Amino acid sequence: MTYSNLMKQMLMASIDELSQTPENFAVHPDKDFTRNRKIGFHDFLLLLLTMEDDCLREELYHFFGRTDETPSKAAFYHQRAKLKDNALWELLQIFNQKLQPTLYRNRYRLVACDGSVADEVDPELLAKVLANPEMRALLNSLAKTMK
Repeated sequence: MTYSNLMKQMLMASIDELSQTPENFAVHPDKDFTRNRKIGFHDFLLLLLTMEDDCLREELYHFFGRTDETPSKAAFYHQRAKLKDNALWELLQIFNQKLQPTLYRNRYRLVACDGSVADEVDPELLAKVLANPEMRALLNSLAKTMK
């Protein structure tokens, strides 16, 4: 199993675990997330995490399919209004507890998955670049313009 598949499996298990007690993350625990809806608690969390940069209608089509049964934007907004602010924080905590305590490359701990890429800098190459006075001056100049 690849590392990314393992992370996905652990994230799905974390969503499943959080979904066991939706009342703990509902604004009104006695009534929110108690009835079957087109966007249930589990699907709502998964939808939030998988949304990209498209309009909400297209995101709903992407997640549920382009059918007459696709939930409306209003249904999404209603479900969002039911969710307490701490739900995603708690999901992150559950996910992090599932991670092994070992560090990635003996230096880094994964704390969130968002699809971004983290490039590593080769320390030897960086030392060579910084040893060149012209390159050091160029990098300092770039850094000043970015402040």
